[in-house]
Amino acid sequence: MVSVADAFVDGIAELPSLSRAAQAVVQSISAGRDNFPNIARVVDEDPVLVASVLRVANSAFYSSPTRINSVSSAISRLGFNEVRALICTASLLRAFKGAAPAMDLDKFWGHSLGTAVACHVLVQPAGVRPGALLGDNPYYLGGLMHHLGILVEALHQPLRFGQACALARARGWSLEQAEREVFGFGHSAWGAALLERWKMPAMIADAALYHLEPEACPGDRKAAQVVHLAGLLIQAEGTENLEMAKPCLDLAALAGLGWSPERLPELAQRIREAIADAQQLQMILAGA
Repeated sequence: MVSVADAFVDGIAELPSLSRAAQAVVQSISAGRDNFPNIARVVDEDPVLVASVLRVANSAFYSSPTRINSVSSAISRLGFNEVRALICTASLLRAFKGAAPAMDLDKFWGHSLGTAVACHVLVQPAGVRPGALLGDNPYYLGGLMHHLGILVEALHQPLRFGQACALARARGWSLEQAEREVFGFGHSAWGAALLERWKMPAMIADAALYHLEPEACPGDRKAAQVVHLAGLLIQAEGTENLEMAKPCLDLAALAGLGWSPERLPELAQRIREAIADAQQLQMILAGA
């Protein structure tokens, strides 16, 4: 299925691309090392991205006690993983800005950002709200990027994407099921193919490919499981249901992350807080 999606993606003349700074960040993830000076230097060459990072770093989103005036100071104050996730978020929103006019991008990014922040909630089950709001890779980035295939479809195959949406509504199918009928594969394969082109770590591409069926993932399944559950929880709290299917919570997978049924009310509250955090981040970045 992925090879067929690869062929479709290869046939797209103008794929959305990440900024040079975001590419450097991705390379640092893949290499497994934190090259602070190099990342800061590359980001500093992109004034729009610098403005986005500093706008968020100095906002109520982080409640920084003193003003942050450089990417280096943001890394020192917030931590490299936090700034790395922020750089990727800002770059991704910019890469697709104005794209796919047939889609409601505010709702799309609301769901994607909510899922990303919820991924961090799911892997912090101790009951203490983590100091970092975006969290470590690959879970945050996996949640942020797991639905990119929907954007690729809407941008480059709008008529057939519209057919898939209409078919899903008419037959009560999930969007993925309808896409497989129309395209021969679904948005999960579209997204994984694009993430591979961007040289994203395999775990992030796998989270996109297997977010609907995490148990089918042949390698490390945790990222796919976390993204799967985060997306379901975000949908259950009322955000846009991009899958066009009723969410069904897998309690066994939830327990595997350290959550018990007795703590579901606490989890629901933290997911609502995640949605609020995501909405705040989206509003700040929308000013870019």
